[in-house]
Amino acid sequence: MKRVLIAGSDSFVGSHLCDRFAQNGYQVLAASYHSTHNQAVKVPADLPHIRHVQLGQLLKAGDTGTIDQIVHCGFPGSPLKSNTPPAAALREETSPTAQLLRLASEKKARIVMALPAHAMADPLAPLLPGQQYNHHIGPTALYDAARRFQESLFRSWHSRYGTNIGIARLYNPYGPRMPMNVQDVLTILLRQALSHEHFTVVGTGEQYRSYCYIQDIAEGVFRFANSTHQQAIDLGSPERISILNLAHLVLTLSRTGQRIEFSPSVTSEELAVPDFSRTEELIGWRPTVSLQEGIAATYRYLRQPGTGQSGNKSSVQIL
Repeated sequence: MKRVLIAGSDSFVGSHLCDRFAQNGYQVLAASYHSTHNQAVKVPADLPHIRHVQLGQLLKAGDTGTIDQIVHCGFPGSPLKSNTPPAAALREETSPTAQLLRLASEKKARIVMALPAHAMADPLAPLLPGQQYNHHIGPTALYDAARRFQESLFRSWHSRYGTNIGIARLYNPYGPRMPMNVQDVLTILLRQALSHEHFTVVGTGEQYRSYCYIQDIAEGVFRFANSTHQQAIDLGSPERISILNLAHLVLTLSRTGQRIEFSPSVTSEELAVPDFSRTEELIGWRPTVSLQEGIAATYRYLRQPGTGQSGNKSSVQIL
C-alpha cells in the first residue's frame, strides 16, 4: 500500500486530497498545517487508512516511516489578517516548505506543491505604467512573496539535489468545505444568498472570473502526484463568467429572490485564466463539472445543518 503525506490536511483543498488518496487505497498521513488552524476543515471520519497528525510535531519527531508521495497544500487561499510581525509571518509561512523538501529528499519521495495561482503572476506579462514599482509593496505583498519564494525553493531544490518535484497552480477552487471568511466574489455571493442579503456589484459587473470545482482540482493533483513530470502545471477551468452573470447564476440556483444592487465603480483587476493545454497533454486532465452544477452542489452543502455557514451576515461589496 502506498503512503502519502498531505501537509495541510485541515485546509479546504487538503481535506479533499485526503478523500481522493484514501479512496484510491493510499495510507494517508493527514498533517495539519499551522496557517489553516483559524478555520480547520474536518476530514470525514469514515474514510479508511487515514492517520491524523500535526505537521510541526511530525517534522520535529522525524518518525514518519515510509513515504512515497508528499503533497504540500497548507497555504491560505487569500492573505489572512494577523498580528504576527512581518518577518515572523514570512518565516512561519516558508520554513515548513524547506522541511518538507528535505523530508522528500531523505525518503526519495515525489513532492508536489499545490498553491493558489493568483500569487504566481507571469513575470513576463506586460505591466501597466508604474506597476513594476507597486507589486512588491501592496497590501498582499508579503503573502505573494512567500508563495513565489516557495516555488523558487522547489525549483532550486530539484536543481541541486535532484528531488522529484511538481508544482500545481490552483485557479480558484470552490465547493463543499470551502472557507467562507475570504473576500472572493463567489464566496461573498454565497454568503449573501445564505443570509438573504441583496447582492452588491461594483460598477457594471463586467469583470471576469474563472472557478474550478474542488473534485476536479483534487483529481488533477492526484494525477499529477502520480506522474513523473517536473513542470509547473495549471489546474483550473477555462470557463470565464462575468461577475454580473455569476450573481444572476447564484440567484437562480439559490431561489432566494434577492435584488442585485450596483454601486459606483472602483478599480477591480481581471484575474488570470488557466492554460491547461500542457496539463491535458501531460496527465490527461480537464475539468468535468460545470459551474452551474458545482455552485448548485456547493449551495446544497452550505445549507446543511452543521456546516456553520448559513446566516453569516456580510456587508462586503463584490469587487
